[in-house]
Order: sequence, then C-alpha cells, then structure tokens
Amino acid sequence: MMIKDLIWQQESPDLHTAKSMGLRFSVIKNERGRYNAIMLDSGRRPECEHDLSSINDAKACCQKMLQRIAAYYIESGT
Repeated sequence: MMIKDLIWQQESPDLHTAKSMGLRFSVIKNERGRYNAIMLDSGRRPECEHDLSSINDAKACCQKMLQRIAAYYIESGT
C-alpha cells in the first residue's frame, strides 16, 4: 500500500477499545477506483475486504470487523 492510496485511517470508532486490542483500520483506493477496507492487528495477519463501492461502505466494513473482534474477546473472556 502506498501512502498516496490511503483515504481514511483511525484506531477505531471506539478509540479506547481499539487501542487496548491493538487494532488499526484503513480505507485505501485500489487500482480500479474502488475501495478496500483493511484491519491491522498487531498479533495477526491483516484482514481485508476488497472492491467496495464507496468510502462509507468501506468504513461500515471496518465497523463490522471491529464488532466481530470485540464479540470474540467478550466471548473468550480476554
């Protein structure tokens, strides 16, 4: 990913939770002019959804990834 491709980035909508889990969410514009949502976790491989039609769709995808990860941590008691 080249820095010029970065459209949006934040730790997460819930900053405290994301920092404690070490997550970073990014949206980049791909070579076809569509958007990729990327979740980086310090302990795992990046997770990515490709070819989303809008920035808002990509941000919503990031939110779903955060909710899924948060649910995992709650269920596992970590």
